[in-house]
Amino acid sequence: MKLSLTPFFIALVLCWHLPGFPSDDIDQIHPELDGVEPALVEQIQSARAMIDDLADGPAAELAEAWGEVGMLYQALELNTAALAAYANASRIHWLDGRWPYLSGMIEAELGSGDRARQHFLIAMALQPRLAASAWTRIGRLLLDMGEPEQALIASDKALGIDDQSAAALAVRGEALLALEQHEPAREALLKALKIEPRANRLRYPLAMAHRALGDQEAMRRELERSGTVGVVPDDPVADYLAEHARGSRIHTLRARQAFRAGDHAAALRLFERASQSAPDDPVVWINLGVTQAELGQTEQAVNSLERALALAPDRESARLNLAELYRGQGRSEAAWNVLSASEAKLDSQEALLTRARLGRELGHLEVAAADYLVWLETRKDLEVWSEAISVLLELGRLDEVFELATHPQLNAEGRAAVAGLAQQMLERPNANLAELALAAGLSEHLTRIDPGMEHARLRVQALLATRPDCQAALNWLMDQAERAEPEEARQFQELTLALARQPRCRNQD
Repeated sequence: MKLSLTPFFIALVLCWHLPGFPSDDIDQIHPELDGVEPALVEQIQSARAMIDDLADGPAAELAEAWGEVGMLYQALELNTAALAAYANASRIHWLDGRWPYLSGMIEAELGSGDRARQHFLIAMALQPRLAASAWTRIGRLLLDMGEPEQALIASDKALGIDDQSAAALAVRGEALLALEQHEPAREALLKALKIEPRANRLRYPLAMAHRALGDQEAMRRELERSGTVGVVPDDPVADYLAEHARGSRIHTLRARQAFRAGDHAAALRLFERASQSAPDDPVVWINLGVTQAELGQTEQAVNSLERALALAPDRESARLNLAELYRGQGRSEAAWNVLSASEAKLDSQEALLTRARLGRELGHLEVAAADYLVWLETRKDLEVWSEAISVLLELGRLDEVFELATHPQLNAEGRAAVAGLAQQMLERPNANLAELALAAGLSEHLTRIDPGMEHARLRVQALLATRPDCQAALNWLMDQAERAEPEEARQFQELTLALARQPRCRNQD
């Protein structure tokens, strides 16, 4: 049998041999912190203490602590110590792509292009969501190493994932310029600047493209506007570094650890410290709000979550938590408004269901129906299904009720609920013809997939409600008796005789 190694497996093998990923016998030596601001020294000492606290704890948490130390060192440009910390994090929990990614950033800054490229390849193999930014950084490395053809390939891989990446377009434009493909170079650089107009460093290569194309006026115009502001990939991992510089991450990590341990008072103190260090970080305010709510500090929690939402209107977790607090205060309309604002992008099942139930409660039935139907596309739950049916019935959307009620995945409990629904419509004094027709359709469906006597009686009731006489019901019962097994045939015959003896059916042939 022939074996082949996937790129993912090859990347994992590389992890054990790549410089910067040490074996178990390499000791970590923390650098001296002379000259470092006291606030940052406190963070680093706290992070080091966390490593000691977690020495015998879960591997993922210990690796996270080493990674936190590494990010603090990287923010302070203590690169050797940062690389060693990331190496320890990767050695302990080697499926986390953040640490090779950040190591690649350091190696790139140090001019170690080949090692940086290997780190980025490992990172994207471990965490595919980093691929666009990793390919962009690899492309920039290859440009700096004088390999524009390879840089162009890397940038195209990045743009294949995110065609609106200004950083990848910049790499593509400069690679094409180096390859003397001046018109496509100009197009790529112009597109990059349209997406990120502040990146005035791109004005210089754009000016060179204009010059090569013979447009001297455009060249002079771009040279006058050129500057030193570049563009880097919009990647989630590198953003952690900025958070460390502000001093919130260590407090947040320790607070989460305390929260998971049930020490909510300690978590509150640490989240409050994080909010003082990073007052514009919405994640900190969300965590603080959740902790305050857990401790019964409802008003403070509302204030924290409202602040988080003001900082990041697209944060679903802030909206959902705030809506739940409003509901607990009896402010259902406020909760609805939070979840229905134009900035709200509800992706989670929990948020959709919360808004659906609020909409049902407040009479916003069209939105509620839409949310229920989206929810039911990916999950099956009889209670939610029943709520959706109720809303659709109130809206008169009977075709959709029939579609939900005849879903092929309904189990015995679900079919019993469908039978109950049909029974209710048949017994409703003011049921209209459309509702009676729906009940008849449901009864027919049930007898087709589960032809027991309970469904047979429901079918007879539906036929009697929708036909002017008994003949249709009698004909149906006799037809069923002919097809059934002897015992069941006897039951159908008894039901036929009982129906025929009813006063309204005595005159039937």
